Amino acid sequence: MASFEKAAKAGQRIHRERDQPSERRKFGHLEKHKDYLLRARNYQKKKEQLKKLQIQARDKNPDEFHFGMINDRVIGGKHVIAKDNNKQRPFKYRKAQVVEMRRIKTRELRAILLESADQKKTIEKLQCSLSLYENKTGFKKSNSHLRFYETTDEKKELMNSQDSTKDEIKLNAKNTKLSHYKKQLQARLNRLQELQKAERQLQSEILQMGQSAKKKMVKT
Repeated sequence: MASFEKAAKAGQRIHRERDQPSERRKFGHLEKHKDYLLRARNYQKKKEQLKKLQIQARDKNPDEFHFGMINDRVIGGKHVIAKDNNKQRPFKYRKAQVVEMRRIKTRELRAILLESADQKKTIEKLQCSLSLYENKTGFKKSNSHLRFYETTDEKKELMNSQDSTKDEIKLNAKNTKLSHYKKQLQARLNRLQELQKAERQLQSEILQMGQSAKKKMVKT
């Protein structure tokens, strides 16, 4: 029976896969279904990896820190993990890294304190200017010139209209100036609040780093 099957197969026609037509040889090998499956699976795998990375980036804590961020390197476009990671290192190296981070944080805190002091001075100046401008009633006297009137009624009417127009112009100018001062003051106050928040956060981080270093020294 086996010999009969072999003899039957020997007489069968050999089915060859279709090759790339001669006019399309410049496009390379003709892709078969098995080639498409490999390419599609590779594409889907990379798509899933990108999706996971996007989710990790979206849910990442901006205050997160670990020493792999400093020790690891990108060589030839590839992420290379440092062999001597934080767990394998002696305590003196970990302590040196903590000291370096505290120094960087302290420098940032000093810069924030300087900017906060500048903002406070500017806010005080703006508040003084605003209070003076709000209580200000008189304006600089404009240059006057000689006018001639035919009757006293015409003179009174023209003077009244000029006075009302001047008052309106002065009032509009005062309101514009006041709104400008208020906007500047509000922007400075918002900036000062942001700086104070960052200052408190940095102070807590520096304090925590100091406490963790002391605990490690006690353990060793």
